[in-house]
Amino acid sequence: MKKILIACNVFAPDNEIAAVKTTKIAKYLLKSGYDVEVITEKNTYSAFDDHLLKGIEKIKPLYVHPTKSYFILKKLYDKIILPHKKKRFDDTTSKKRLRKNEETGLIETVPFETAYPFFGTIDYMMKIIKEKSLVKNAKKYIKEHKNDYDVCFSTYGRYFGHYIGEYIKKINPEVLWIAEFRDPVYNELFNAPPTRRHAEKFSENVYRKCDRITVISNGMKNLIPEKYRDKTTVLTNGFDRDDKIQDTSFEKKDKFRFIYTGRMYGGVRKTQRLFEVIKELSDENRIDISDFEFHYAGTGFKIFESQAKVFGLEKNCVDHGFVSHKKAMELQENSDILIVSTWEYKSQNVGIITGKVFEYMICEKPVIVLVNADFEDVELVSLARRCNIGFAFNEYNLEKDFKDLKEYIVMQYNLFKEGKELFYSPVAEEVEKYNYVNITKQLVNIIESSDK
Repeated sequence: MKKILIACNVFAPDNEIAAVKTTKIAKYLLKSGYDVEVITEKNTYSAFDDHLLKGIEKIKPLYVHPTKSYFILKKLYDKIILPHKKKRFDDTTSKKRLRKNEETGLIETVPFETAYPFFGTIDYMMKIIKEKSLVKNAKKYIKEHKNDYDVCFSTYGRYFGHYIGEYIKKINPEVLWIAEFRDPVYNELFNAPPTRRHAEKFSENVYRKCDRITVISNGMKNLIPEKYRDKTTVLTNGFDRDDKIQDTSFEKKDKFRFIYTGRMYGGVRKTQRLFEVIKELSDENRIDISDFEFHYAGTGFKIFESQAKVFGLEKNCVDHGFVSHKKAMELQENSDILIVSTWEYKSQNVGIITGKVFEYMICEKPVIVLVNADFEDVELVSLARRCNIGFAFNEYNLEKDFKDLKEYIVMQYNLFKEGKELFYSPVAEEVEKYNYVNITKQLVNIIESSDK
């Protein structure tokens, strides 16, 4: 029986979308007969979500903490830097947060890190100091158990996982190191200029030293330097049918409910087109706006509400705050249409496929995908259309997609008013590709084929 070490920053019961994939991979590796150990950060900021613990009861993660010196530095940061940062972070209307795309003429939201490079650089430095302090406190244990592991599966969302992967590969070269990238380390959109060189060097170091690389999209695979692509596999996010909420005794709905669960990334994720479509339909007397509710669960409600306010729909918005994974699933089950929003710019084409779109597949309800893009062939849009899970809107095709989205919403709204089931006709064989059972099989294939 092979023993696999999973090194990551978040893991069940952390209530974060990033914790879902590592947790589900661990669950189905166990079911495939592997011995699984997890080393992760002890997060104090994340809510507890026991829904994620199903199926991984045998795994008792080893939790590591930052060093005392980091906490001293963090205390100074919170006192001196944080108040000034928060004041600017909360102001999403600042001219520094907006820029005009010269090719499309569209106004794009600039992430905080690049709008304010001083704070972006300080935050990046704090992140690196913290991640290295975590590794420092983990090294003794890893060194003592270096010969226990056959495989190290490290994940990037933050640096800790790959630092662990690099260290264990150094002290035990026989370990198969598989490095996963959920996001690109270097992304011009989110990296303040002074941090970019470090991010590039970190990425290159991992690409070179690891045995295999996994990424979550074809777009991200294209970002991997060509000389490392032969050892790169696309291993997408996915869904777990065990997460399906079985209790169907939900409240009776008298409203046509939309639900957005997740984050707004400081306004980079946009929902304005949906609100604009609905406002226009109301002005045309094709819908009754009082029937509509827009529910939000997560961080960033003020941004969501402000996007609705542009079209006078802020009073139709309902804030549920930051909720558990299970509660988010319940809200999705009790809604009519699920909303996904992301961005994709030609200059930074990273193949963003948010994990929420897969989570929504469990609910078997229509999904509206909103992508703020400046080119046509967007991977998430193609996925949604191939799976036929709802309607995919691409800002690049504004005129056509705006018109078609109007007709889609009217069609679903009329079914709602008639008391009928909304239209949902997914392509089952396409959807099933994203079941974590099948995704884990792909990872098992990487592990077993590496022995040959």
